[in-house]
Amino acid sequence: MEKQVTCGAIDRRILNNMKLRIVCLSMLVALAPAHCLDLQRSQLDTSGDELLSWAGLLLRPYSVDMVAPTMDGKVFVSRDGYNWSLYIVNPAANQLNAAVFTGAGWIVAGAALATGQCGIFASSLGESTWTLVGPALGSCSGGNINGLASNGSGRVVAVGADGGGTTAIYYSSDYGASWTQGSSSLAVGALSRAAFAAGTFLTGPTGGTISVLSSADGVSFTPLAQPFGAGAGQLTSFNISGVGIYAGGIAPDTLPEVRRSADGGVTWSAPAADVFGNSGAAPPAGLAVNNFFFPSALVAVGAACLVDRSTNPIAIQFSGAATAMTGCVTTNWNGLVYDGLKFVASGNNPPLSGSIAVSPSGAVSDWSIISLGSTLPTTIAHR
Repeated sequence: MEKQVTCGAIDRRILNNMKLRIVCLSMLVALAPAHCLDLQRSQLDTSGDELLSWAGLLLRPYSVDMVAPTMDGKVFVSRDGYNWSLYIVNPAANQLNAAVFTGAGWIVAGAALATGQCGIFASSLGESTWTLVGPALGSCSGGNINGLASNGSGRVVAVGADGGGTTAIYYSSDYGASWTQGSSSLAVGALSRAAFAAGTFLTGPTGGTISVLSSADGVSFTPLAQPFGAGAGQLTSFNISGVGIYAGGIAPDTLPEVRRSADGGVTWSAPAADVFGNSGAAPPAGLAVNNFFFPSALVAVGAACLVDRSTNPIAIQFSGAATAMTGCVTTNWNGLVYDGLKFVASGNNPPLSGSIAVSPSGAVSDWSIISLGSTLPTTIAHR
């Protein structure tokens, strides 16, 4: 396939210069593969910006840009964050908890199958065709895969818990086609999220005194400094940007926290004003920044419609309040991404409905909420 050309990473303020807008548009039309253009305008786009409102002017690969796995073995997929399609991954699949783009396609994973195989599935396009790639490992029986991470060069890591609730790590060296059981230097119980940054895989347990584990190869993990201080904590969300790693979770004092590390998780900085007012609210389930190298907004979402934004991602100065997203009633947000133009959150209100929320700014009052019907997403991933 021809090399992808995109203006999606160019700041909107720059595109306000009409000459640059025309040059950028000309490059897109001239260099884009024809099948990459999609000129269907989103029905929910009310920005009034005729250039940016057309999906065809923000080129994406032929495969989907976002995947939201669900509680019943399906996936929602989208190319723009506004319009979503639902596909069955596998009739035997149980709850799916994680998704990642590997560079060669999509991987989703979750609860182990009744056959004892890990619930890991792969798709080159991320749409209707998924292949079971999870190996039949004894420790996988009755367990869960809770997190996925990829270095984009073939190595993919899946973390979770085995049937007995102890640490489970699996890795692939061929973009997820085959899997091998890894190891952890510490028995820390079930692992939750996973991420890759600066040549390092990161993960953390759902509870306990070790909050972040690190690995150069995705096989053997060792503990880093605790983001939330000494004592038992819980890691619930990760985000990686050019200004550091963000970790969200529960501190030993049982309050929600967000911390930033500028040295790969060796040390962590306390925020100027913590998330959700550092109240008794649930911890952030999703974190995202709006620019990899020069972020101007760090956004957090959580249970009970909570959303918070820091306009100083370095100092992490949140609003100081636990505030519900405007238009949201009872949704528990469980994931958040930024696609170059907007924040996109996934959430559900069991057993009633699933939702997607979209915002250009991440501000409390600046979200469009999309109903997904009765199918419930568990998180969201962006390529």
